[in-house]
Formats: sequence, C-alpha cells, structure tokens
Amino acid sequence: MDQILLFFDDFSVRWILSVLTSFFITWYSIPIIVRIARGKNLFAISNNRTVHNSKIPVLGGLAIFASYFISTLLFTKVATMPHMQYVIAGAVLIFIIGLKDDLISISWKSKAIGELVAIIIIVVLGNIRFTSLHGFLGINEINYLTSFLITVFVMFVITNSINLIDGIDGLASGIAIIASLTFGIWFYLSDNLEYTIKAFSLAAALVAYARYNWFANKNKTFMGDTGSLLLGYLLAIFTVQFNQMNLEANVTPYIASAPAVSIAILIIPLFDTLRVFIIRILRNGSPFKADRRHMHHLLLAMGLYPFAGELCFICTQYPRNRCCFHISECRYFMAWVN
Repeated sequence: MDQILLFFDDFSVRWILSVLTSFFITWYSIPIIVRIARGKNLFAISNNRTVHNSKIPVLGGLAIFASYFISTLLFTKVATMPHMQYVIAGAVLIFIIGLKDDLISISWKSKAIGELVAIIIIVVLGNIRFTSLHGFLGINEINYLTSFLITVFVMFVITNSINLIDGIDGLASGIAIIASLTFGIWFYLSDNLEYTIKAFSLAAALVAYARYNWFANKNKTFMGDTGSLLLGYLLAIFTVQFNQMNLEANVTPYIASAPAVSIAILIIPLFDTLRVFIIRILRNGSPFKADRRHMHHLLLAMGLYPFAGELCFICTQYPRNRCCFHISECRYFMAWVN
C-alpha cells in the first residue's frame, strides 16, 4: 500500500494522470452534454453578432469545468494550497453566472456583480493578489488597499477579455491553450509543481473541447459564457501567481519584467477589449453594449473564413510569447523550448 501511495505521490505520475483525466472527461462527456442540450432545446441564439446560422448546443463549458476540477482535485496536493477552497468557491460562482447567462441571458450589470463577488472571494479570503508593481513607475511594494483594488481590476478585465474574444470557433480556446501552456512551462521550470498541473490540465481539457468546437459536425458545441468566463477567471489567477512568484530573485527562471510578460501572453484579448471599449465610449455608447467591432469581426468582414481568422490570431501567439520571454532574458525557458 505504501508503495502505491508513493507511486501516486510522484509529480511525473500526478501531472500525466491529471492531464489524461482532464482530456478524457472532456472528450467523452461532450457528446452526452450535446445530446441532452438538443433534447432540452438548449442552443446558442443567432443574432447580428454571431457567425453561425445553425442551432449549436452551448454547454461545452460544463465539460471543461467538470474535467478541470475533477482532475486537479484528484492529482494536486490540495493541502499545500490553503487558498484552493476559495478558488473553487469563486469558480462555482463564475460557473453559475455563465450557465444562467447561457440558458436565459442576464444583464451585464448582474453578470459583472457576480464576477466581482467571485474575484473578491479569492482576493480577500484566498489572499491571491498583487503585492508589488515590480518597479513600475518606481513603485515596488504596495499597501493592502492598493493591492486589493489593482488585483480586482486586473482579474475582472482578464476574465471579461476572454469572454469577449469568444466570437468565432476556437479563438478563445486556442488563445487559452497557448496561454495555459506558457504559464505551465514557467511554473514547471520554476518548480511550482501544483500550478504546473493546474495549467497543463486546463490546456488538456481545451484540446479535447477543440475536437468538438473546431472540427466536429455531429457533436459540435460552443463553450458559452460558462466556459469563457471560467477560462478568464483561471488565467487571471495564473497571471497573479506568475507575477507574485517572480518577486523572489532566486526563482529560476527569474523574469524581472513579469507584468509586461504576462500582458504579452494575453495581449490579443486585452488589446481587443481595450480597443472596443474606447470605440464604444467615443461613439457615446455603453462600453458593455455588444456589437461587431471586435477584431475577429473585422477579419470576417474582410472576407476571411472563421477558421482562417482564428489562425491569424493563434499563429502569432506562440512566437510572441517566445519573444517576450527572450526579451526578459529568460535563458532557461528559451533553452527548454529549443
């Protein structure tokens, strides 16, 4: 029995099992979810902003949520992460908000309040927050109130930026896969093994989801707000932890400009959200009122097919991430990639 426990305590075994569990739960659960969604007539509603015309089930995010948390709870050492219970509590709230919006649609104000509550839970109770600006504007350590306000704002923006970029097949999931792998590789190289498992497990769930979002005809599905809000929420947590872990100069590989690198990793959704909000405000509209001004809408208006538009974004994501690590003089990371 002791040998079995030691076997499953090994990191190499845990991360492989977590990735496989996350992948296969998503892979096998989506067809079941699609059948239920069709039986209950739960489809994505076509409107002037969507690019699909047929009825597509919209509960793919349910599979991502279930597979990710089942796998990470089984194979991460939860006892070493006292904040995990608050991460789960916040994720459940995000899941409920997204699911309700997918099923009956809710106002942006209700959605924003729910997201803020979920974020405040992990910032205040889980103590997942920025404690330094890494020398930006000459500022390093910050007080608790400043830390609270900056962290809530950043996490809220990241959460919604992934939600807003989810406009064509595979775009949000493709960006999230690359971002998760980028964070996961750094977590691994810096010996943050539990977060390595979390990041790789999220990427595995999304790869399995992509099979039914990008390429499937029979069981095609969308992740909906249930999935996109969850992705943004988790990537926001990875971003905060990535910056906090780089406060220790003895960490290897150390990235002095961690805030700039984390922005570069998520630059597509962040830039698109900022750009769209500015345009809406300049035109005397609400920044939260949906329209067709996102970058993927512009590419489609130029005549590109959705898949081609998606590739335009995703194919630039990896080289940009690699470049920003190189600029940060992260020699260990570049040696591992090469």
